[in-house]
Amino acid sequence: METKPDGHRGVFMVISLLIILLLFSLSSQASGPAHNKSVVIINLKQEIDPGTSQMFASALEGVSSTNVRAIVINMNTPGGILSDMQKIVSDIQKVQSKGVPVYTYIDPDGWGASAGSYIAIASNKIYMGPGSFIGPSTPFIVGGNAVEQNHVQNAMEKYMEALAIKNGHNSTAAVIMVKNNTAYSYSTALRIGLINGIASNLSDFISIVHLAGFAQFKVTPSIYDQFLSFLSNTIVDGILILLGVIAIIVDFSHATIVLSVSGVVLILLGFIGLEIVSASLIGLILLLIGVFLIILELKTAHGVALVSGVGVGLLGAFLMTPDYISSNTYNPASPLNTENIILILVSIGIALFVAYYLKYIFSSLIKRVQTGTEGMIGKEVTCKTELKPTGWVSYEGQQWKARVVGDKQAKSGDKMIIIGRDGLKLLVDHPKERKGTSSE
Repeated sequence: METKPDGHRGVFMVISLLIILLLFSLSSQASGPAHNKSVVIINLKQEIDPGTSQMFASALEGVSSTNVRAIVINMNTPGGILSDMQKIVSDIQKVQSKGVPVYTYIDPDGWGASAGSYIAIASNKIYMGPGSFIGPSTPFIVGGNAVEQNHVQNAMEKYMEALAIKNGHNSTAAVIMVKNNTAYSYSTALRIGLINGIASNLSDFISIVHLAGFAQFKVTPSIYDQFLSFLSNTIVDGILILLGVIAIIVDFSHATIVLSVSGVVLILLGFIGLEIVSASLIGLILLLIGVFLIILELKTAHGVALVSGVGVGLLGAFLMTPDYISSNTYNPASPLNTENIILILVSIGIALFVAYYLKYIFSSLIKRVQTGTEGMIGKEVTCKTELKPTGWVSYEGQQWKARVVGDKQAKSGDKMIIIGRDGLKLLVDHPKERKGTSSE
């Protein structure tokens, strides 16, 4: 009679254990997908150009709410090209439509300038580090007139306003960044409701937005992305093309295939870069005029055409620069930055050196023609060996094979006169006999 309760107790224990195991299994299944998700952190620490937009496109491809918890843009950028900023914003919006939130964190003392400010406003949430700022966002149109400038600026004001409204940011303050070229400090941006908060560093930000428990997948520019960014600078492209033409011209005086091949490669890389950024027609025409002037140097050989060609070509390269978002005052991503100015000065220096070098080469070639067979006639040579009638003579320090005309002979050390040339062999005669002949 006492064994009955023990049996019931055992059954209850088994049932309880099964329930616990079932609950634990359900709990594991419920929490499993969340832990399998990752946080994609995209490091935007460079200018915004085709290389940057390619980096975003690759990083966001295949992203969905089943495998990614959130996208974090770790920003410190001076801005960049309008069209590439719009491509990035479009990719961000596609990810958001799949239920994946996108956050932007601007580094302490970092920049969320120009094109970067649009990308930040396109995010669901924005956090900034101490000392950082966001904006300005006024378009800077390279080579554009007032009408074009006004048209693009009005379009960007509406674009920025729509992004701000969609993501819950202060749309009035966002539009002011475009309209008045305004930049906000991190504290001001928080006070006016343009951003969502402040974090001392990226790790603190990750914790604040509850992403600390997820695996992190960090994205930085690949070699291909960096290569695209390099070729996206039209001044670099123009310099590559001009240097390529110069290399081929220099090769005319050296007849080495290395310089010609190098020149062709440089020219191809330059035109690939111009195709990437969809260079303007006016700038391209000026660049081609510069190339023509450089080629004209082969005809003039005084250096002026080459240097002028480089100058005109560089002006064309500057005018081919695509639209930027921001003004020169704040944006070192503009075409008038320090790096590009140094490149221009170095290119002009190279042009001056090559002009001098080519002038020296061409003058040497002219002198060589003047001192060829025609210039050698009547000049004196010294017999280095006996001429019976063939032997060796010395002319201006060089050894020449020579033959005495009329099957005559000459001794080593005799002075002879050049009267002609037979292929690589000089025709010589005794000076007295030549004088006698001339007096008849």
